[in-house]
Amino acid sequence: MLKPFTLFAFVLLLPMFLLAQKESSVLKKADKMVASRQYESAYRLLDEYDPANDRVAVVLKKEDILLNYFAQSINHKVFSLKDLDEGETLQSVRQSFEMGNLYVFNADSVIRRLLVSHPGDCRLLNGYVSYMEALLGDYGFDFWSSSMDSSLSLMFQAASVSCNNAAACCQLGLYYHYYGVLDSASCYYRLATTLCDTLWHAVFNLGLIEFYDMSMQTEGLRDLHKSLKGYSIPFYKARVARALGIIYDEELHIPDSAHKYYSMAVDIDGDDMTNCMFLAIFYASRNDQRVFDAMRDAWRAGIEHDVLWDNLEWMFMRVKDVSSESVVVDFLKRMRKETDTPYEQGICCLFLGNYAEDDNVAVNYYNQAIGFFRMADAPDYFINDILEKIEIRTNQP
Repeated sequence: MLKPFTLFAFVLLLPMFLLAQKESSVLKKADKMVASRQYESAYRLLDEYDPANDRVAVVLKKEDILLNYFAQSINHKVFSLKDLDEGETLQSVRQSFEMGNLYVFNADSVIRRLLVSHPGDCRLLNGYVSYMEALLGDYGFDFWSSSMDSSLSLMFQAASVSCNNAAACCQLGLYYHYYGVLDSASCYYRLATTLCDTLWHAVFNLGLIEFYDMSMQTEGLRDLHKSLKGYSIPFYKARVARALGIIYDEELHIPDSAHKYYSMAVDIDGDDMTNCMFLAIFYASRNDQRVFDAMRDAWRAGIEHDVLWDNLEWMFMRVKDVSSESVVVDFLKRMRKETDTPYEQGICCLFLGNYAEDDNVAVNYYNQAIGFFRMADAPDYFINDILEKIEIRTNQP
C-alpha cells in the first residue's frame, strides 16, 4: 500500500509523465509523416501541440522539417511546406512552387530564448549549428558570415568539450579563414576533423592552409588528396581536383600532374564553367590546340547555367596573358560560325570589336553586336555601353 506522501508525489508527477508520453507520441507520429513525405502535415501536428515553441524536442523537430523539407524559404525565417504527391520530388516542387501556407519560424530567436531557461543545452546548441549550416548551404557565404558575427558565442559553446559539435568547429574554422586568422582557422579545422574524420569541408580547407605554410606542404597535399577521395558530391570533388591542378601547375610546376587534375575536374563536373576555364588556360599556356575545345566547353557550360557573361572576360584575359590575343580572336571567330542564337552572336561581335585594332573594323563589329543584342532583348543600358565604345572609336585622333 502506498504511503500518503508517496501517493501525493505520484499524483503530482503523473501529469508530467502523461505530458512526456504525449510529446513522445506526437514526435513519433511526426516522424512517420516525414517518412511518408507529408511534410506540411507533420509540421502542423507539431505546431498544434507546441504553438509557443516552448518544448525543446518539438522545436528541434520543427526546425529539422523546415530546414530540410521546405518548398520555399525566405532567409530561413518564413517557410512554405507541402505534402508531396505521388511522383513529386522536393526539387521539382521547389522549381515550380508558387504559393502556399506561410510558417514563421525564426530559429535564431527561438533557440536563444530557450537557452535562457536551458543554459548550455547541447541539443539546442546543436540545433543552432544546424540553422547556421543551412544558412551557409542555402544562402551563401556572405549571408552566413553576416549572421556569424552575432552568433560566435553560441558557436563557441557548441564547439566546446561539453558539446563537441564538429560542424560548429568547421564553421568557426571557415569564419577565421575568411578573416585571415589562419592559426585559429587551422585549429578549428583540426578539431573538426578529430571529432569527425569525414567532414570533408574541414579536411579540404585545412589542406589548403597547410599547403601554403611552407613547413607543412606534405601534410597539406595529403589532406587535399584525402578530401578528393572522400567527397562524393561532384561539385565539391571537382573543386578539390581543380585546386590540386592549380597547385601542381602554379606552385609545384609539375605539368603532367596539373593536366591530370584539371582534366579530372572537368570529367567530374564539366557543367561547371570554372573547371573548363582552368583547363583551357592550362592548354593556352602550352600552345596546345586543345585550348579551343576546352574554351568551347567553358562557353557551353556558361550558356547552360547563365553565367557566361560573368566569366568570359576573365577567361579571355587569362588566355591572352599566358598565350596571345590571337588565340582569343581565333576562338571568337570559330564560335561565331558555330553559334546560332542572337545573344551568343552578339557576344562574339562585341569581343571581336574589343580586340580589333582597326577602328572601322571595331565599329562594324559593335554595330553588328547591337543588332544581335536588340534581337535578344538586351536592356538599354547594355546597348548604350556599346554605343559609347563606338563613339570612342570614331572620335580617335
